[in-house]
Amino acid sequence: QVMFGFRIFVRTLDRLRKENLFEKSELTKIGTVYALWVGISCSFWANSLFVVIFCVQFPVFWILCAEKIVRNHRERRFRQQFELFLTKVILKMRSGLSFRDSIHHSNKDNPPFMRAKINKIIDIVVFLQQEKSNLGVGFAKTVADEFKKADLNPVNSIKRLNSFRYRLEIESDFRHRSGKAMRQNLFQAFFIVFF
Repeated sequence: QVMFGFRIFVRTLDRLRKENLFEKSELTKIGTVYALWVGISCSFWANSLFVVIFCVQFPVFWILCAEKIVRNHRERRFRQQFELFLTKVILKMRSGLSFRDSIHHSNKDNPPFMRAKINKIIDIVVFLQQEKSNLGVGFAKTVADEFKKADLNPVNSIKRLNSFRYRLEIESDFRHRSGKAMRQNLFQAFFIVFF
C-alpha cells in the first residue's frame, strides 16, 4: 500500500511537470517534503498500518487539490494575459510580419505556462489538427478556433483579430463589473442578516 501511494504521487508529479503546471524546482521541493513526510510517519507510526496508509495517501489528495487550484489560477491568468499577447500579435502583423511569425515572436516573451499553452494552440492551427481534446472546451479552444480562421484567411486576419480582441475586452469588463456587483450584494446580504 505504501509503495502504491508513493507511485501515484510520483506519477502525479510527472504529469504536472509535463503539463508545465509547476516548475521543476518546485516539484523537486514537493517530492522531497513528501519523502520526508513518508519517512517520518512510517518511523513514528510503524505499528499502525492504517495511519501509515493515511500518511502516504493524504499528500496525494493534497497535491490533486493543489493541481485544481493551480489550473484555475493559471486559466484566469492565461485569459488576462492573452489580451496583451493578442495586442502584440496584431502590432507585429501591422509592422509587416505574417500571422504565424507574429505569434511565434510574441510568444517568446510569455511566461512558461502560457508559452506551453500557446504552443499547443499553434500546433492545432498550423498543422490543422482536428484533435482539440487537449485544450478542453473553454477559452483555449475558442482561441484556437479564432486563430485557425485568421490563418486560413490572411487578407482579413488583422480585422478578425481586432474584433476578437474587442470581444475579449467586453467580456473582461463584463466579468469585472458582474464580480463587483456580486461582492456588493453579498456584503449587503451579510449586513442585513447580521445587523
